[in-house]
Amino acid sequence: MTRDELITLAKFWLDERGNFYSTAQLNTAANFANRMVYRAVANQSPSHFAQISTFAYPADTEKVDLSGGSYLNERPYRMLAVQQLPSGSTVSATNRPQTIEYISPNTNHADDLATEDPNVWQSAGLYWTMDTDVDLYLLPMPASAIDLRVRWIGHLANLAAGSTSLLGGKATEFHDLVAAVMTKTLQQKERNSDQGVTELLIWIGSQVEMAEASREVAPRVIFESPY
Repeated sequence: MTRDELITLAKFWLDERGNFYSTAQLNTAANFANRMVYRAVANQSPSHFAQISTFAYPADTEKVDLSGGSYLNERPYRMLAVQQLPSGSTVSATNRPQTIEYISPNTNHADDLATEDPNVWQSAGLYWTMDTDVDLYLLPMPASAIDLRVRWIGHLANLAAGSTSLLGGKATEFHDLVAAVMTKTLQQKERNSDQGVTELLIWIGSQVEMAEASREVAPRVIFESPY
């Protein structure tokens, strides 16, 4: 579904025959609904939007800015996993990704203080964390460059044109939910009510959760005849 189709459907459900809302207002509402559903789906089932990037983490470097061109080239919405590739940046049968464990940025990660807890670095010898929304740290600081394979989710771009697809063109089964959210948002506006925003966010989350749960527990269909 595109932005134009989204707006047409929302206006149909609201039975709006005139131009009660301006184009700017409709576009703003469309982007709001798109973002809310994107975040709910990303939180419940990140595989819909996950992407993989590989890059080298430099030696003797405390942190790297992931928005830089040598890394992700944008600010990540969520980091799902960081893995180390032992020999080179290409995954193969002999170069399999090794998971690096996440550690909270609130943990004291100064190398010279790590010995305060003798078990801090014991499990894998290497940890990763994020401080701010772009700075990736490897702990303790590596003495040589390390090839990383990162699984992450990017921020959702605005619906810049009428032909732009919802949810970045992915998770198409949730496009109708975006239309429902936009319609509910406009209904609240018409009623001059801001009391339902929290309830709306809860409702979005519940709809996504039910959809994903039904997909996971449903029996797997190998082939189904159309007749």
